[in-house]
Amino acid sequence: MARRKTRPDAPDGAKGNELRDKYSELTRKYAGAVAALERRSDERVVSRFGWLGLQATGTAFALLRGNSIVLTNRRWKQLALGDGPWRSRSDSAGSKSYPDLNALALSEAKASLSVESGTVTEVFDRASSDTSLELRFEVASSGDPPTVMALATDVTERLRREQELIRTREALLQKEHLRVIGELTTSVTHEMGSTLRGMAARLTVMSTDPDTVRKHRAILQGLVESVHESQRALRRLLAAARAGSLTVAPVRLGDVVDQAIAVLELDGNGSQPVQVKVSLPVPPVLGTPVELSHLFMTLLRNARDAMPSGGPISIDGKATNGAVVVRVADRGTGIPQRVMPRLFEPFFTTKGEKGNGLGLWLAASTMRRMGGAISAANRSGGGAVFTLRFRPAISIDGQLPALQAPSRDHLPRSQRTKKARA
Repeated sequence: MARRKTRPDAPDGAKGNELRDKYSELTRKYAGAVAALERRSDERVVSRFGWLGLQATGTAFALLRGNSIVLTNRRWKQLALGDGPWRSRSDSAGSKSYPDLNALALSEAKASLSVESGTVTEVFDRASSDTSLELRFEVASSGDPPTVMALATDVTERLRREQELIRTREALLQKEHLRVIGELTTSVTHEMGSTLRGMAARLTVMSTDPDTVRKHRAILQGLVESVHESQRALRRLLAAARAGSLTVAPVRLGDVVDQAIAVLELDGNGSQPVQVKVSLPVPPVLGTPVELSHLFMTLLRNARDAMPSGGPISIDGKATNGAVVVRVADRGTGIPQRVMPRLFEPFFTTKGEKGNGLGLWLAASTMRRMGGAISAANRSGGGAVFTLRFRPAISIDGQLPALQAPSRDHLPRSQRTKKARA
């Protein structure tokens, strides 16, 4: 029998090197097999959702695993190049803010892993541009770590259309609200006018009696003046109710404010009188008289209610930086900070059963529809101030109407100091 030759024993160092080489080779093969399996898993995930379809529809797509993004399509790369920050639309506190789309995806992907359904959908706005994305995160495959799929759809136009629809609904609601107010005002004015005409006729008959005139001359004169003043106030109220359609056109704010103050004088509830100081040397603005009258009535009533013991209300305005800015200020109790974020929400009121929560909401809707804005703040010395920004009415030559300083002898009504009895 042939005897097998035996190799001489290799040195210990050579044996160690050979084992390390074999181990390194096995490690490389294992890593290659794992990478191949991951690629195959990614391909299965992508095939589930139609890679070509995602490319064609413009939907941004990414696969995330652990702390890295392993696969993206062309649209995702385009969006990731833009500057941030991206902020969550549902997060009023502003804590969900990310510098770029990739950072957003990595953070929200981890959040989807902690949700029982494995799916999270949220809308994010990019502050640097008018772009809104609806991002959907879904756990696509389990593993260690699991793979999360991210789909981003541009919903900017959809949200813009929804906002336009909301504004249209607000305008229709406000139009109906004002129509009802106009009908009620006309009816009440007619009934009160009939009563006043009857009183005037009786006073005329009494004035023909020499004995009655001799005994009660001062009383009769006072009654006649009161009736005539009430009739004039009713005519102003009726003019405000019939101020026209809701077509935006040039409006003189001084005339509108005069009508609002006239209504405030009639709206007595036994509280202390307030003094309304008006200074509006401003050009006409774009708006509708009926809506602006209702807006200033709301602001004046709120200012009066904030001063149970009476006090001053100032309405002043100026043309600046291509806009007409009007401030309505009082020295009342001010606006609590907890109320400020909800001040212009519909049906929100701090007056309990006395308020319906629609006044300031309608005011904000009016300003938005006319291309302006309204904001509120507290005054440093006490009280509140509402700031209105109007679009000025542009003349045919494209220039703002010239402002003329009123003479001392002919001050317009909008620059007089008025006392309104609450």
